[in-house]
Amino acid sequence: MRMFWRRVAVVVSSGVMVLGNAAVADPRMTLYSGGDILTMEGSEPRYVEALLEHAGRIAYAGTQRQARAMAGGDVRVVDLAGATLLPGLIDAHGHFIVASHTLLNADLSGVRTIPELIARLKVHAASVPPGEWIEGMGYRLEQLEERRHPTTSELDQVSEVRPVFIQDGSGHQGAINRVLQRQMGWQADAPPGEARVFALMQARPPRSPQRIREGVQRAVALWTQHGQTTASELGLGLGGQDLAVVKHIQAEPLLPIDLAIYAKHDWWERLGPQQRGNGRYDNRVRWSGVKVWLDGNTSELARRSASDPGQGVEDLVQLLQRLRSDSSWPAARQLAAHAVGDQAADQLLQAVNQFLATQGPLDHRTVLHHGVVLRPDQIEQVKRLGVVVSFTAAGLYPMGDALTRALGPERQGWLGPIGSVQRTGRPFTLHHDLPAGVSPSLMDALWSAVTRTSRSGAVLQPQERITPYAGLQALTRYAAYQLFEEQQKGTLAVGKLADLVVLDANPLKVDPMAIRQIKVLATIKEGKEIYRSPQWNRSVARARQPVAHQDETAVPKAAAEQRPTQKRR
Repeated sequence: MRMFWRRVAVVVSSGVMVLGNAAVADPRMTLYSGGDILTMEGSEPRYVEALLEHAGRIAYAGTQRQARAMAGGDVRVVDLAGATLLPGLIDAHGHFIVASHTLLNADLSGVRTIPELIARLKVHAASVPPGEWIEGMGYRLEQLEERRHPTTSELDQVSEVRPVFIQDGSGHQGAINRVLQRQMGWQADAPPGEARVFALMQARPPRSPQRIREGVQRAVALWTQHGQTTASELGLGLGGQDLAVVKHIQAEPLLPIDLAIYAKHDWWERLGPQQRGNGRYDNRVRWSGVKVWLDGNTSELARRSASDPGQGVEDLVQLLQRLRSDSSWPAARQLAAHAVGDQAADQLLQAVNQFLATQGPLDHRTVLHHGVVLRPDQIEQVKRLGVVVSFTAAGLYPMGDALTRALGPERQGWLGPIGSVQRTGRPFTLHHDLPAGVSPSLMDALWSAVTRTSRSGAVLQPQERITPYAGLQALTRYAAYQLFEEQQKGTLAVGKLADLVVLDANPLKVDPMAIRQIKVLATIKEGKEIYRSPQWNRSVARARQPVAHQDETAVPKAAAEQRPTQKRR
């Protein structure tokens, strides 16, 4: 993947911005105009004619005339040519560090048979450096004709002398060959479940600095080409080399975008004050909080006993208390919880309730991640307790039909209740969960939340659809709120960081079914263009007049949303 982030803008005689290779930041203002500029401020869409950026921040958002007057004559001009400008998209739940590893592995997504999977691994094996395992990720049982994981014997076809390790699309299950089975000291049995998969991720041999750099560069390219100016790692410590990768990222430095990190709860003692930080970004890395897993993946509908060590209600209460009281954690005090099913959600909500009963009102913003199954009573608790729900929306298309069947008629109405959470007025977010998710595109997540269309063409619980504007809020303003970064990101307000994305169409004006086809034309971090699509040079988006509201005939209008209020942490 080609890297764009070291390229900056220069001006030609016409005054319109083109790309050049200058290596220093331009001190002049940049004026964006000529397309829809959607500020994401307020509960209804608000457009401005022009936006001024200076020194990495938004200097003005308003009329074209006033913007030109403020900028003066020495200004770079970006003609959007009918494209749409938004705040940069925020990855509310991803695994950037994990992806920097898996993007160097065989891509097994979309395979239909085990022989096809084996063939892909064989091709990949030829490029794997000595000392590394042969790895792959991305296959899904529901897409395989055999409806099962490969056996050790089948993976022996890839190699009988080197370890072979594959993970399914969720990252929670997988398979290994006999060499690796012997190396781990395991007896022959069923394919590795979640516990063994996580053990394998810890046991992988470390990669060289060159390979770390290559993996990070691939992850950066993937995130930026999908318009994301802030990435996240929800579970640092899943891989045995994770902390070394972060140190490498900061030392070089390697990131043109921000990275918010949540460490595994059992990594607490491994992180010293330098890693825990002070809540600010250090070479683009910020330690944001702690992550716990309360259940498994969607294939199991995530029903794990609350008595599991370190994950019961009382353990969660103690963790929340320690996050608030431990002076060695001056920042990074947020708890993020993996909760796919409603039983796991019960654990988290009970713990937050008990914690707040002793602490009093507190802006904790504990995050319930995934929320595949949430009951109506739990949604009310989410509102009352101040919990943020982050939905894996894009999974509705490939997995919605199977989940609906598995839940049955009594519970299927609780599947991914995004609309119900939105109607409470609580901020919520949408995420991709890459590399465990189905797509790196947050436009896919938006499309799924708006249409709720499954692979069969069914509309899953139409009352849970949301408007495109509500979905965009979840990707920008509410995502910034989730990360405690709403003072710096999420809207095009004067003084905030000039984190921007340019889309080839306005999600509020296209047919909802076309949202997933919307492409990112450019990604801009603090005023610097870090990605540009070749399509922006070869085609011009059709200009459209801004509209005040989404067409209500396409998607039911949601209840008015409440603006998140800033409280003291």
